[in-house]
Amino acid sequence: MGVLDKIHNAAEEERDRRNAEEETYRRKSEEKRSDEFARRNGQYVHVVDFNVPFWSLVKFMVKASLASLPAVIILYCIYGLVTALFGAVFLAGII
Repeated sequence: MGVLDKIHNAAEEERDRRNAEEETYRRKSEEKRSDEFARRNGQYVHVVDFNVPFWSLVKFMVKASLASLPAVIILYCIYGLVTALFGAVFLAGII
């Protein structure tokens, strides 16, 4: 009876492995089909042009530049510290 149980277990494992492979194949084919369906039905967008009033764009750019000032200040401080550190190391090496 032990040999038959081993054969039965091996057959079940093989069946489970095949089912898992079929499920993976089915999932991939469904993803591919849904992607093709989306392309055919115009769910993807390709922007060619957009119309923004000039002053709205100016306001946006001013806000963006003001928002970037803290980052510039922080980067300038880091640059100053690194420069001072390297300057002190190289100056100490010369003296």
